[in-house]
Amino acid sequence: AQESRGLGDVYKRQADNYYMLFFNIMKIDNIVTRYLMQYELLLNLVAPNHRQKDITTYIREVYNPSIAFNKIGFHATRKKDKNYEEDDITYHRNLLGHNDTSEEISDKTIEMFSNKLADVLLFALNH
Repeated sequence: AQESRGLGDVYKRQADNYYMLFFNIMKIDNIVTRYLMQYELLLNLVAPNHRQKDITTYIREVYNPSIAFNKIGFHATRKKDKNYEEDDITYHRNLLGHNDTSEEISDKTIEMFSNKLADVLLFALNH
């Protein structure tokens, strides 16, 4: 019993740390940095192997079916010679993270996806 209680305390501290990290990330003024940090936190929460496709699967199979509105959309990947869909959050993360100038992204667009990403993060933190 002592051992399981200790493990419960560890999980609670870890959850508290994730909430603290989330709130600190949301205070970052630079929208691109905030978005990339939010994405990294989501990877840590829902992608045990730290792969982007795990986020796409999480959004498709867990997040979207659980919410009534503001579902996350999907895009064909930009990767050459690849034919699969990735979620809009991952799509925009890759545009930003790989400094892709082929598609211009406004701060307003990043802000909108940052808000969607915050919704997904809060959902993941609470489930």
